[in-house]
Amino acid sequence: MKSAKSVESIRRTKKYIAGYVMFDKSISAPMFQEKILSYDKNKQRFINMFRFKFQKEGFIVKQAEEDADYLIKSALEIEKWSQCVVVVGEGWF
Repeated sequence: MKSAKSVESIRRTKKYIAGYVMFDKSISAPMFQEKILSYDKNKQRFINMFRFKFQKEGFIVKQAEEDADYLIKSALEIEKWSQCVVVVGEGWF
């Protein structure tokens, strides 16, 4: 059974569809953000690029696949021994 998040993602994807776009941290995107991120592979590459950058700077990075409760629980555990915790939601993308 598909979650509400999955159904909403499918609905949005039908509105904006883009193919695979080659990009890296040194170039600007050749099309609108909504279209680039509508394609799951582009979105995952974008997330991985940020994940690598933050990890390289010493941050702990966790990504919730479907269940945001995991992310919130992890953030609360990290907060016990860390000075700062940042949670980024999908609305940012």
